Amino acid sequence: MTRILYFGIARDLAGRDAEELELADATTAGELWVTLVARHPALERIRGIARMAIDMAYATDDATAGGATEIAIIPPVAGG
Repeated sequence: MTRILYFGIARDLAGRDAEELELADATTAGELWVTLVARHPALERIRGIARMAIDMAYATDDATAGGATEIAIIPPVAGG
């Protein structure tokens, strides 16, 4: 099982701060995004601007997500 963590606005859009998913070993980050948006359609609003971190390393859509222990969905943040 892979733990998916949602931060900031992603948490609000998903309606939760975390969930567990079973991912096939060959699942890519891009495919996981499709799955997450299907489960939580509001996440589509941040798909192009949020980052995904797989086991604490930022990932591109072609990165392998299957087999990961933890995946974080991290929206952009602003500060001052």
